[in-house]
Amino acid sequence: MRCASIALSLLLLFGACQSKAIDEACVTWFSGSRLKPNTKECFPSCLVMKDDLATFFCHESCEELCRKSCPDLKYWSDKIKEGRPTDWPIPGEKTVPWNKSDRAVLKSALNRLPRALQPQNFVGIFRMQKSVQIINPATAHDGAISLYDRAFNGMFPLPNVAIPKKTSRPIFRRI
Repeated sequence: MRCASIALSLLLLFGACQSKAIDEACVTWFSGSRLKPNTKECFPSCLVMKDDLATFFCHESCEELCRKSCPDLKYWSDKIKEGRPTDWPIPGEKTVPWNKSDRAVLKSALNRLPRALQPQNFVGIFRMQKSVQIINPATAHDGAISLYDRAFNGMFPLPNVAIPKKTSRPIFRRI
């Protein structure tokens, strides 16, 4: 059942809201620019932004970075929360504040999720340091998702596995 959950999540993720995958370094590069997507200044300004050896290829993503590919990011914007979810069952897990880079990567991942993966009765997405289950990139409980350091720098990339898997779980419980 777990493999089926991941497989369907990935199918939904890449089928329903087709968006060119953007490198995480480019998302961070763009988020540091203070450019606003969906404005007429964004694209030409992005094309001439300063880059370095880690971001020299990011200009190729300016078109995608400057337009919002799915209209549902508003649903998620107030769901990215600081602190700990109420009634979190694992008291030993420590919260950490969101940094700009992690927030930008999360928003990019959420922007590609299809509407079908917007959970009902959803509390929010929280940021924590590490799971008591060492390999775990994310945990969901009672409408809250906690993302750990591994979701951003582990072997389970946030946009491809952690977010679609956790948001699709309620769908599989109904099946």
